[in-house]
Amino acid sequence: MFTRGSRGSPAAEVYLNVTVGGRSYHCLVDTGCETSLIPWKLVSNEKLSPTSQRVFAADGGELHILGKIFVHFMIGEIPMSAMFLVSDDIEEMMLGLVGRSPV
Repeated sequence: MFTRGSRGSPAAEVYLNVTVGGRSYHCLVDTGCETSLIPWKLVSNEKLSPTSQRVFAADGGELHILGKIFVHFMIGEIPMSAMFLVSDDIEEMMLGLVGRSPV
Protein backbone atom coordinates (compact mmCIF):
# COMPACT_ATOMS: atom_id res chain seq x y z
CA MET A 1 0.00 0.00 0.00
CA PHE A 2 2.86 2.42 0.81
CA THR A 3 5.96 2.99 -1.25
CA ARG A 4 8.90 5.29 -0.68
CA GLY A 5 10.77 7.27 -3.27
CA SER A 6 13.66 9.67 -3.30
CA ARG A 7 12.97 12.09 -6.13
CA GLY A 8 15.96 14.27 -5.33
CA SER A 9 14.61 15.63 -2.06
CA PRO A 10 16.50 15.33 1.21
CA ALA A 11 13.64 13.38 2.82
CA ALA A 12 12.15 10.28 1.22
CA GLU A 13 8.69 10.86 -0.21
CA VAL A 14 5.83 8.53 0.71
CA TYR A 15 3.33 7.34 -1.89
CA LEU A 16 0.04 5.46 -1.61
CA ASN A 17 -1.32 3.20 -4.29
CA VAL A 18 -4.81 4.57 -4.93
CA THR A 19 -7.58 3.53 -7.29
CA VAL A 20 -9.64 6.16 -9.09
CA GLY A 21 -12.28 5.12 -11.60
CA GLY A 22 -10.96 1.57 -11.67
CA ARG A 23 -7.37 2.62 -12.49
CA SER A 24 -4.41 2.47 -10.12
CA TYR A 25 -2.14 5.49 -9.52
CA HIS A 26 0.67 6.52 -7.19
CA CYS A 27 -0.40 9.36 -4.92
CA LEU A 28 2.11 11.48 -3.01
CA VAL A 29 1.21 11.84 0.66
CA ASP A 30 1.96 15.47 1.52
CA THR A 31 1.72 16.00 5.26
CA GLY A 32 2.55 19.69 4.86
CA CYS A 33 -0.24 20.43 2.41
CA GLU A 34 -3.67 21.71 3.43
CA THR A 35 -5.32 20.65 0.18
CA SER A 36 -5.20 17.76 -2.25
CA LEU A 37 -4.25 18.13 -5.90
CA ILE A 38 -4.97 16.01 -8.94
CA PRO A 39 -3.54 16.34 -12.45
CA TRP A 40 -5.90 17.57 -15.17
CA LYS A 41 -5.14 14.49 -17.29
CA LEU A 42 -6.82 12.22 -14.68
CA VAL A 43 -10.11 14.15 -14.65
CA SER A 44 -10.17 15.80 -18.08
CA ASN A 45 -13.56 14.22 -18.92
CA GLU A 46 -15.20 15.47 -15.71
CA LYS A 47 -16.96 18.76 -14.97
CA LEU A 48 -14.95 21.01 -12.67
CA SER A 49 -16.36 23.50 -10.20
CA PRO A 50 -14.82 26.95 -10.19
CA THR A 51 -12.46 28.04 -7.42
CA SER A 52 -10.47 31.13 -6.63
CA GLN A 53 -8.08 29.24 -4.36
CA ARG A 54 -4.41 29.87 -5.05
CA VAL A 55 -1.72 27.25 -4.50
CA PHE A 56 2.02 27.73 -4.27
CA ALA A 57 4.68 25.06 -4.68
CA ALA A 58 7.44 24.56 -2.15
CA ASP A 59 9.73 26.71 -4.32
CA GLY A 60 7.25 29.63 -4.14
CA GLY A 61 5.96 29.32 -7.69
CA GLU A 62 2.20 29.51 -8.19
CA LEU A 63 0.42 26.48 -9.65
CA HIS A 64 -2.19 26.98 -12.38
CA ILE A 65 -5.49 25.82 -10.85
CA LEU A 66 -8.23 24.91 -13.33
CA GLY A 67 -10.99 24.21 -10.81
CA LYS A 68 -11.96 21.73 -8.12
CA ILE A 69 -13.61 18.33 -8.12
CA PHE A 70 -14.88 15.85 -5.53
CA VAL A 71 -13.15 12.52 -6.12
CA HIS A 72 -14.06 9.07 -4.79
CA PHE A 73 -11.04 6.76 -4.55
CA MET A 74 -9.82 3.65 -2.82
CA ILE A 75 -6.73 3.15 -0.67
CA GLY A 76 -6.44 -0.61 -0.66
CA GLU A 77 -9.94 -1.74 0.29
CA ILE A 78 -10.83 1.51 2.09
CA PRO A 79 -13.23 3.84 0.25
CA MET A 80 -12.26 7.51 0.56
CA SER A 81 -13.38 10.79 -0.91
CA ALA A 82 -11.92 14.26 -0.95
CA MET A 83 -12.10 17.59 -2.69
CA PHE A 84 -9.16 18.00 -5.06
CA LEU A 85 -7.90 21.09 -6.79
CA VAL A 86 -7.15 20.35 -10.45
CA SER A 87 -3.93 21.57 -12.07
CA ASP A 88 -2.17 21.04 -15.37
CA ASP A 89 1.14 21.91 -13.66
CA ILE A 90 1.44 18.60 -11.79
CA GLU A 91 2.08 15.03 -12.92
CA GLU A 92 0.84 13.00 -9.93
CA MET A 93 -1.94 13.06 -7.36
CA MET A 94 -1.04 14.71 -4.06
CA LEU A 95 -3.05 13.96 -0.96
CA GLY A 96 -2.93 16.61 1.76
CA LEU A 97 -3.61 15.02 5.13
CA VAL A 98 -5.55 17.78 6.87
CA GLY A 99 -9.06 16.57 7.73
CA ARG A 100 -9.12 13.29 5.77
CA SER A 101 -11.38 10.46 6.89
CA PRO A 102 -12.99 7.38 5.35
CA VAL A 103 -16.47 7.80 3.81
